[in-house]
Amino acid sequence: MLFTAALSVLALAGCSAAPTSSGTGGTSAPAQPSSAQPSAAQLRELLAARADAVLAGSAAGVAATEAPGAATAVGGAATSLPWAQWSYLEPVVLGSRDGLVAVRATLGFRLDGDAAATSEHVQLTVRDDGGRWRVVSERTDGAGAAVWELGDVDWAGGDGVSVVSVGGAGSARTLLAAAEQAQRAVTRWWPSSSTGQPVVVVVPGSDELAGGLGRTPASLDGLGAVTVTGPAIDGHAASRVWLARDVVRGLDPGELQVLLRHELLHAASGSPGRAGVPLWLSEGVAEQAGWQAVRVGPQVWARDLLAAVRRDGAPAGLPADADFSGAGLRAAYAGAHLAAEVLDEGSGRGAARDVLRRVLDGEDLDSALRSVSGAGVERLVERWRERAGSLAAGAAGTIEP
Repeated sequence: MLFTAALSVLALAGCSAAPTSSGTGGTSAPAQPSSAQPSAAQLRELLAARADAVLAGSAAGVAATEAPGAATAVGGAATSLPWAQWSYLEPVVLGSRDGLVAVRATLGFRLDGDAAATSEHVQLTVRDDGGRWRVVSERTDGAGAAVWELGDVDWAGGDGVSVVSVGGAGSARTLLAAAEQAQRAVTRWWPSSSTGQPVVVVVPGSDELAGGLGRTPASLDGLGAVTVTGPAIDGHAASRVWLARDVVRGLDPGELQVLLRHELLHAASGSPGRAGVPLWLSEGVAEQAGWQAVRVGPQVWARDLLAAVRRDGAPAGLPADADFSGAGLRAAYAGAHLAAEVLDEGSGRGAARDVLRRVLDGEDLDSALRSVSGAGVERLVERWRERAGSLAAGAAGTIEP
């Protein structure tokens, strides 16, 4: 497997290398390599210098570690971001061909404000350039592209949140005020967070959103935003809220707040991807947080669910995880929201949040429901179906906006 990876990296590097040209970071003439492969000490020295340049925000410093014609995004977009950590760990030589050496390393990185570092495998090619080893190519080897590999980036930091905008010069500062407003509201709603300062990443459209997340555009159909929480380290994790700019542009200020608060609640709770947490619970609480921004009632936020109930009758059960994609996506989100509201209606405002906290802490769902509301899943489903039916029939009910 390593040999195959090495050939792939070397093939890519061979298409972009230009060993005979002069430029920043290289020598003016080609030279024969002094050895077939760099020593461990030479690799560490090269990558340490590269990491120091990124941390200093020095594109020139990164270029000094690269061969002329190098194909990397590190010296451009990556040096535009405020890094608290950037380090290449455990570099390993995979193979060599025609003077190019394939290297694999683990890149550990953490933006200012992140509660924990993130790591990705990176594939590099290096070559001896006049007695000094330099980088020819570098790319991450994760499921999705790193944010600095998606295009030029613009960064703005604010009160409890920061914004990274890909391919939109100056647009990070434009979104920052709305993100700060949303983050303040979420902090009041969910005071404790193990994910540090969230980062809102804005990309041009669904293709870039899919590229950054390592998903297909079809899998994101109907979704303009996705929150990702990294693996927890000592109880802390980094979070990213990914937004598609073409979706954001179509929202009025109230709608943008609904979207941002929903996603930032996910970031604060650390619920995305957590095993044992049903989507109806995490999405229901996030919908509550989001819709608080515009203070409308269930005839508005539950309209897709109510239309389905009028057409087909109340669903047999709460939305399943699979319902949160495809044609029934909007009704599933509305159903999740209604379930959270039914919990609060019976046990006091904040009951749904309490259940989510308990489940995130490892408590069984049915046990958490009984602890908070005095009844388990079965009774919640009954009350939820009754509530959906009465709302669909036009009854105003008692749910407050």
